[in-house]
Amino acid sequence: MASLSTQHDELPPLPSDSEDSDFNEESFESENDSDDHHSDSDDEISEEDGTLHELNVMANNMALQGNLEQAEKLFRGVLAGREASSGSTDPKTLVAMNNLALFLQKASALTSNADKMTEAEDLLRRALSGYEQSRGVEHSETLICCNNLAQLLYVSGKLEDVEPLFRRALKGNEVSLGPDDISTITSCTNLARVLEDLGKFEEAGELYKRAIASKKGEMTSDTLDDLNDLAKFYRKQGKFEDALPFSIQACEGRRTLLGENHTDTLASMYGLAAIYIGQKKWKEAEATARSSLDGYVKLKLQDDIQDGVEQVVEILNATGRSDECKDVLSLLKV
Repeated sequence: MASLSTQHDELPPLPSDSEDSDFNEESFESENDSDDHHSDSDDEISEEDGTLHELNVMANNMALQGNLEQAEKLFRGVLAGREASSGSTDPKTLVAMNNLALFLQKASALTSNADKMTEAEDLLRRALSGYEQSRGVEHSETLICCNNLAQLLYVSGKLEDVEPLFRRALKGNEVSLGPDDISTITSCTNLARVLEDLGKFEEAGELYKRAIASKKGEMTSDTLDDLNDLAKFYRKQGKFEDALPFSIQACEGRRTLLGENHTDTLASMYGLAAIYIGQKKWKEAEATARSSLDGYVKLKLQDDIQDGVEQVVEILNATGRSDECKDVLSLLKV
């Protein structure tokens, strides 16, 4: 599947070609982000609220340290405490529900435990329903939860269920934040990638172009990601002439912004080489493919080295130079 992206700090990282499965410091929402519906003068409630917040912090720390069993117990304890003290639809309960779901999603990826993913989906559906009741269908927190559920379903391969959720997030952000807000554009590209996976290429292409147009020519990392995505979009359809200018822009921009041997730069070069192969521009293809392969070797990225070697070997075979393949294949032993 295509990869997704996000600009929400509250949301977990979305699946991407280069993402690892480790927990990170932005994986969970802070309980301070939800409204405090308790009176500051109520010492008993305030003390309980503070205790649950500290437990949430401990759970985050345990997750970051790789102590998944203890982290899960703490996240479950926070949710149980919130439900007991505030009810199932209180915003703080919903944050705790969301946090446990995001943890279980991550833990499922690390432990290959499908039951955790199933429970995470159920929790996010419950949280979304709770946000709809307590916040409203177009509230920003509701849309964030909607996006979280869409991300999880995407990872699970349930694309038909993902599409309406991302459409809803896009429409809601357009209404509440405006058509060019960064969260709106993130929703736009997420929907485009799902539509691409579903084979709805015409609408996906228009959404990709909209995302790029919103950047107004600014060569930021986000813009370069969008350019690279659009190049990949056309390349996968065999539309190499359409893909080429976007791929070149992404390569040159990433080389300038990130450096010659940054993994994103090398990925763009690999994609550009694939476009040249599709066009049978063998000289350009070989030069670009060898450059990306050299970078992968320097960084000792074994999976990428494998891909790079296969790409160069393909070029050598296509140009009648099979005798040179041995030297390239020797890089697999590095």
